[in-house]
Amino acid sequence: MNSINVDATEKQPRTFIFVSENVLPVIHGEEPPSDKKLLVLIHGNGVVRAGQWARRLIINNDLNMGTMIPYIKEAIKNNYEVMLLNTNYNSDKGRPIPGSSNPESHGRYVWKHFISEWPGKVAIVAFSAGGYVTVEMAKQCQGFIDKVFAVGFTDSVHSLGYYVSSNVRDWFIKHSQNWVSSSKPLDTPLSSFGGDCARVSAGTPKHEETSYYSMESIFAYFKEMEERAQEEERSYQEPDVVEEVERNVDAPEDQDMSRGESEAADAKTEPKVHKVQELSATNTTTTTSTHERTSRTNSATHASHEQNSSQQSKDSKQKSDSKEEL
Repeated sequence: MNSINVDATEKQPRTFIFVSENVLPVIHGEEPPSDKKLLVLIHGNGVVRAGQWARRLIINNDLNMGTMIPYIKEAIKNNYEVMLLNTNYNSDKGRPIPGSSNPESHGRYVWKHFISEWPGKVAIVAFSAGGYVTVEMAKQCQGFIDKVFAVGFTDSVHSLGYYVSSNVRDWFIKHSQNWVSSSKPLDTPLSSFGGDCARVSAGTPKHEETSYYSMESIFAYFKEMEERAQEEERSYQEPDVVEEVERNVDAPEDQDMSRGESEAADAKTEPKVHKVQELSATNTTTTTSTHERTSRTNSATHASHEQNSSQQSKDSKQKSDSKEEL
């Protein structure tokens, strides 16, 4: 458990979040374990606190169904660090908590001071009203779209309506899915509202049970989205590499073209691979010989032009003399 009010005075009320052991050292500058991701878990509205999905399930069923313990175990198994938000703890003894006076401000505060400092990628699971907090974070927190690679909503009450910008709406449509309460089998596709993310069955008709029953499907979805993100990164990088190679190969040829058509014709007969290699003594000699041949050719051409010009002058003079005689 860690106090999150980093700029609060001693007399001001504070709230807290739960994090796994490597989160804070990494945020404070230590090197993260290789390829570590961060999983952020956000509960719904009401009396629940960090780490709880539903108190009714904790009391009437068991801790596995009612708490986030199974998610924490599965996250660690899948190479995630974990952060549990505490969006409903908004006041202490009647005094509003700075930075956490409501669920949305809590989400923004945690993003600014903690999540945004995480050097790797982030995934989010948001239950019920936690979905609304997630969308508000995407709207108002800088870097959300770049850092978060996937969101798993569970019976979320979020909306991607007119008050959400088109780029944020499009991002959620491509990078999130909502597991909703339904009597249909788990992952059965369901009708989606226009302009919202895909909706599938959570495998239970009870709202408070959706997070528990959809857990395995959510982690499978995260794996798929992570692989897709990695593939997109590779596709973005490959054209740059090809462009750089083409630029290096073609640049010397462009320079040769400016030296005259005769040199360009000779240059085209040479293999392109020589264009990106260091010039050797042989290449220098070849270039010198090419210049000499070109010079001799130009001299011969000039002499021929002078001879033709002299002959044309004589013919013209003879014609002029003939006209004068007439």
